[in-house]
Amino acid sequence: MPDSQRSEFVEGLLAQADISARLLRIEPILDQGSTNSTSVIETDRGQRYVLREYRWPHDSAELDRAKKEPPLHDRLREHGIPAPRVLAVSEEGDSVLLEYLPGDPLGEVTL
Repeated sequence: MPDSQRSEFVEGLLAQADISARLLRIEPILDQGSTNSTSVIETDRGQRYVLREYRWPHDSAELDRAKKEPPLHDRLREHGIPAPRVLAVSEEGDSVLLEYLPGDPLGEVTL
């Protein structure tokens, strides 16, 4: 998606989440996972959010992750596990805007 469309897309998600700050920058996370593309969103008020764009490279059907992620994250938080709130879901259900939680990305945590 061209940068101008990506900005409009993210601004729409911010509006859907009732965030009135203006988009300042979209910073892709360089080490992408195999099923998601993730970017850190920063507003002119210094707020950060996460844009998760679902990709499904496998032959099977998409798994409706945008519908499953909010209750999963709620459940994790109920048990004291830090998980971001889902603030907005794209119309197509292929992207979500998440609150930003500082720390190590889950894909980088080794037990």
